[in-house]
Amino acid sequence: MNLGNFPEPPNLSAWGLQADCPHKQENLLNWHDASIWPSGSVPTADSLTPVDLPVGVKVVISSRSLLPGTYGLITVPETTELIFADEEISLHTVGMSVNGAVKAGSPTCRLLGGTVTVTLHGARPANVTTVDNSFKGIVVNGAGVLSLHGAPFYQTWSRLATTAMEGENVLYLQDAINWQAGQEVVITTSQHKDSRDWHQNEVRTIDFVKACSHLGDGVTAVVFTEPLSYGHFGGVEYQAEVGLLSRRIIIQGSEDDSEPTDMEPIACDDNDYFGSFPCPDSFLTGYGATVVAIGSGGASLQLSNVEFFRVGQTNARGRYPVHFHLVVDGSTSYIEDCSFHRSYNKAVVVHGTNFARVSRNVAYDVIGHAFYLQDGVEEENIIEFNLAAHVHSLVPPVVGTSNLYAQNLDDVFESEDNRDPVDATACGFYFANAYNTIRGNAGVGGFSCFHFPNLERPVGLHRTVVMAPYGRPTLQFDANSCRSSGFWWTKAGGEQDCFFKVDSLCAAFFHCSPLYAFF
Repeated sequence: MNLGNFPEPPNLSAWGLQADCPHKQENLLNWHDASIWPSGSVPTADSLTPVDLPVGVKVVISSRSLLPGTYGLITVPETTELIFADEEISLHTVGMSVNGAVKAGSPTCRLLGGTVTVTLHGARPANVTTVDNSFKGIVVNGAGVLSLHGAPFYQTWSRLATTAMEGENVLYLQDAINWQAGQEVVITTSQHKDSRDWHQNEVRTIDFVKACSHLGDGVTAVVFTEPLSYGHFGGVEYQAEVGLLSRRIIIQGSEDDSEPTDMEPIACDDNDYFGSFPCPDSFLTGYGATVVAIGSGGASLQLSNVEFFRVGQTNARGRYPVHFHLVVDGSTSYIEDCSFHRSYNKAVVVHGTNFARVSRNVAYDVIGHAFYLQDGVEEENIIEFNLAAHVHSLVPPVVGTSNLYAQNLDDVFESEDNRDPVDATACGFYFANAYNTIRGNAGVGGFSCFHFPNLERPVGLHRTVVMAPYGRPTLQFDANSCRSSGFWWTKAGGEQDCFFKVDSLCAAFFHCSPLYAFF
């Protein structure tokens, strides 16, 4: 069933495959074997003493390997592999420095035996600009590889087949899915306004799912453990999106030291539908987990079906949930079928990197631009079939001599409360260079859904590069949709209409329908 005639992402189910499993190799050494460690003893937790793995070996972590507590920085040498077994494993650490490889499963060997959870610890320091990337982060250096492959759940997001009613505990999706009881999903808002202080997105836990082919080809019923608080529209005009948040590999920030400390009260003009502006001056202190591949030495991120929760570090430049930083050639990297929720600083950032692929991911409840191509030199990346919903601006522009209602903004400058001024008008998808493949994505909420800055030259670390991003052609922009956006701009396009404008930030926006737009 396909009410909107949208292109469908491929069904890449590989549930039963168990070939080329890293944890089934011969000659693996066990983390809990004292003889493999130079000190002659297994590393202790809670002492925060750095853990340097032996050189030139493959070490497997099993459910009985780890001691209770939090480990210090774990370093994986160039010729070493750290491998997770297919079991219920929980690793707590302050960070990881990966020069070799960290692996959990493979594209042909998905982890099915349990949930592998990596929890990163560390309180927000007084000066976030001086902290090493490996503090509360997984940093992949040189030719290092982070390769994580969880159980394959599909589709990672779908659209409603019919309207879901307030008070009901069931909804119907357009696609066949293999989601499971106990997993969490987000049902996106059907309302025009989508702000932190007033929104109708809902997170619910699955009770069970059931195929309903008698209602249409591929239609699936999802039954929740509690009823919906709001209605969610699923008519011929548009259909609310439903995204799966849960995965069996989880990278998360610690509950104790990640959450913002300035959440209450929410600083807004009016906590109702008619509030004038996004909520400023709050939620500025989130300090979650991060993952980054750094440099042009061949660093690679190969991540599929991974859940990122309590991630990103607000106003800490470069500290994002997943970050390609000056990798240049990202052709060996991909982020697919992952989820990002409760992010304090974007979701996926591609910076100084070409040829990477970001496919079929769900980003929900994100501060700043969710999917972000940064400086204007990033080209030939593939950004496809992603869902970005409930995106929050960071310290929005103040109405002074300018007027939001007239589509004008004051200039926005870097400040302690907003290290990246573009986040003042955060949206689901930001592309500083159009020479990329952008297809099948859905934006819900934000200042706008898709944002194309009209840059005369690159910015940031690439500001001396001689090129004109605004002159680059669009490689592909097709079958992308936008809803519940434009609330902050009263002259935004009407239904089925978008327009292109340039404002005082030298940024061009696609401002789309308050309800729906399809490109």
